[in-house]
Amino acid sequence: MIKETVDAVRVAEMEADRQIATAKENAEGEKAQVKVKESAYREKLMREAKAQADKAMNEVVKKCNEYDLVKEKQIEKEVAELKAQSDQKINVAVDAVIDSLI
Repeated sequence: MIKETVDAVRVAEMEADRQIATAKENAEGEKAQVKVKESAYREKLMREAKAQADKAMNEVVKKCNEYDLVKEKQIEKEVAELKAQSDQKINVAVDAVIDSLI
């Protein structure tokens, strides 16, 4: 009976060792799956963040282009006004020179 008990304990120990080995393998498999999911989740978040950054950058570029157009129109208007003033001053100067020569 002692031999049967010892044999039963050995069988139980072997079964326990097998179950432990199986549990370790399952745990390693689950760890690997978690790492894959983590990597996929990280990549997804990075893509989303990049998409948001690209969208924000495009909006900023668009606003800058609009601002450039507004400023360019203002500059063109000011240049036209200065040119008109210059033309008037040239006419006044030419008239003054002609008057001084006569």
